[in-house]
Amino acid sequence: MNGYFVLAAMSSAAAALPLTGSPECSCVNHSQDAYGFGCRAHDLNGTEYLECAGTDLELKPSWCADRWCYVDPGACWVTSELSTTYPGLGWSYTTCGYRDRYSRQNVTASLQGKTLRVAFLGNTGGWKGNHCEGANGQLCVNQRGSGPVQRFFDLLAGTAGFEVQHVKAMPQAAYEQMMRVRPQGSQFDLCTWATGMGFVDICVASIVVLPRRADASAFVTLWAEPTILVGPVVEQKSQETLTLSYMLRAAFRPFSTELWMAMLCVVLSTSLMITFFETSAGGQFADMPRKRDRFAEAVYRAFYSLCMCESRFEPTTLGGRIVGLGLAFILILLVCGYTATLASFLVVEKKVAPVIDSLDDAIRRNFKVCAHISHQQTLIAAGMEESNIIVIGSRSAVLSSIGSVCDAAAMSSEDFEAAQASNRGAYCNLERVGLPLGSIMVGMPVAEKWVRQLRYVITQLSMDGHLQQSLSQYRPQTYCSVLESDTSASPVALTLEGMLGPFLVTFFLSLLGVAAHVLRLGCRKTINAAHDLGIDEKVSVRIRKISSKVPRTSRTSLGSSEPKPGQPGQPGQPGSRPRLVRSSSGKSSLDSQETASPSAASPSLSLRDADLGNAGDAVRQYFEGRDSNIITRLESIERLMTLMVEAEEDVSVAY
Repeated sequence: MNGYFVLAAMSSAAAALPLTGSPECSCVNHSQDAYGFGCRAHDLNGTEYLECAGTDLELKPSWCADRWCYVDPGACWVTSELSTTYPGLGWSYTTCGYRDRYSRQNVTASLQGKTLRVAFLGNTGGWKGNHCEGANGQLCVNQRGSGPVQRFFDLLAGTAGFEVQHVKAMPQAAYEQMMRVRPQGSQFDLCTWATGMGFVDICVASIVVLPRRADASAFVTLWAEPTILVGPVVEQKSQETLTLSYMLRAAFRPFSTELWMAMLCVVLSTSLMITFFETSAGGQFADMPRKRDRFAEAVYRAFYSLCMCESRFEPTTLGGRIVGLGLAFILILLVCGYTATLASFLVVEKKVAPVIDSLDDAIRRNFKVCAHISHQQTLIAAGMEESNIIVIGSRSAVLSSIGSVCDAAAMSSEDFEAAQASNRGAYCNLERVGLPLGSIMVGMPVAEKWVRQLRYVITQLSMDGHLQQSLSQYRPQTYCSVLESDTSASPVALTLEGMLGPFLVTFFLSLLGVAAHVLRLGCRKTINAAHDLGIDEKVSVRIRKISSKVPRTSRTSLGSSEPKPGQPGQPGQPGSRPRLVRSSSGKSSLDSQETASPSAASPSLSLRDADLGNAGDAVRQYFEGRDSNIITRLESIERLMTLMVEAEEDVSVAY
């Protein structure tokens, strides 16, 4: 609450500032009622700026309603700008209690349509700067170059809307000035002097902001580049991998204990299911009646499949084949996972360690450290003696000096990354050592005239992520393996959680196999019942058909009665006809008045009573269900059908 009242009091004081403004920067001629004199909202009515005209404040720029006044720049200790209307005077929003939103809103507009003199330089090292072919460390005469900085500058020019005048040669005046101050200066120093003197508006390159350069020109900062210590590494073999017990344990270390148990349970259960399915009729183990033999066979084939890396079952039933697919699926995944993990355990482990572990270690061991001149002061500030620092003139030559000139090197992180990428693994025997030693500011020198506008646009683009996008587009790909601190850690065994997916697939396939097996058994019973019912119907239909063809007098006693006198068919009566008489021996004869005497008349119909009696017994035996064996029942039915066919033929011949 106290803070709230303090802020409220400060706000009231700012709103109640007099026409004279703040004591640190008084308004000139504040009593004069004219444009710019005294703390007033001079642009509210749009007398000077048309964009401030109108009554709707929401459509006006935010600075139209802000208060400001003319001030004396020599007697003003707060922010102010020189006036172009009244030479010798300045104007200030700050003295009236307002922020200068006018300059902030119009800072980018002041660059639109302008032509800036731009010099492009090729960086000598790293990958983040501007790189010109054949012009490392020199002006890019016939090209602008390529790289993250050049791409970001093109985006800057397009956003601010200014034109580019390519500077292809430095003025002689800037060169003479640099020679008087620093005769051994580089082209980057020369371009910095040229921007500070106003001959060049901006130098496009990633230039380290050194004290002498910051004194010569204004800079716009791009990023802070870390300085790292690089040293050689050596390989150390682990003594544990040479013992016999370690090698024996390594054969079982690829899987965790839980995974080993789960794997055995899955393989055994699926093998038992396949064996159970294959004991049915037509299965692989149908001729194996004893349960003990089936169980032993299932266990043997389970472990044999695991050792052979493939299923050793040859199922023929539908359920067995589906479960067999699940077993084969889990086996191939287990074998692949085991082989891949086992390789990491069986390989002799090597521990990669640098020769030194920090800069303090290098100082204690009196190491020689190579460094570019831009990193020399960083090493001196860290406590290294200047006699142990080997200054290298080119950034790209620092890394190659390790081993021949010095024992380690201090360099920019981007230089180390670029060297490992461009030389395709030539420096993979080197590694970063310890924490970064510090950081250096990297930016572009600009003329004082445009520093505020360019700094604002660059800051806005950086906050929007465009600078990071430019760096990511050109980031090199290293050809060296990243050596982390836990390189010597033991490989991690494959756990049960990692194999839950394959186990679930095998489980679902097993369920599908069980369902298919049960469904197939049910369908088989239904088909057999329907088949039996069809045979019963055929037998009944055939019996009714035969019965309908036999005369009523013959249905009770076939072949035992003779025709009565006077009936058709009796010898000597009208309508008599020859009769086919079949004896019990199966022979037929034609009976007529000329060939047979009345006293020797045979029965009118003689069938094989014994066969029909046997057929009747078979029918009763079938329908009474005396024979429960399906094979015997089928044989009886087949015999019955044969007898009925013969009986039907006899009836057809007789009538």
